[in-house]
Amino acid sequence: MSDSMATHSQLECENISEMSEVFTCESCNRIFGKSRSDVDAEQELRDLWDNTTVEECVVLCDDCFAEFMAKMESQQGKLN
Repeated sequence: MSDSMATHSQLECENISEMSEVFTCESCNRIFGKSRSDVDAEQELRDLWDNTTVEECVVLCDDCFAEFMAKMESQQGKLN
């Protein structure tokens, strides 16, 4: 998944662009080829964060998404 999403509460907000062959990761600013459609990425958003809208999200590469999720899990552990 080279085009995962993260919530606005963790990263700056930017609308998801129209489907193109490439995207720029909002965290590292590197350019990547898309490995799936925006529809599939939006489904992942609903699966992970049911009440979050596309407008509240940014597009992340796999590495930045993994780092984001690790931070989220670490924060959850601190809250419990």
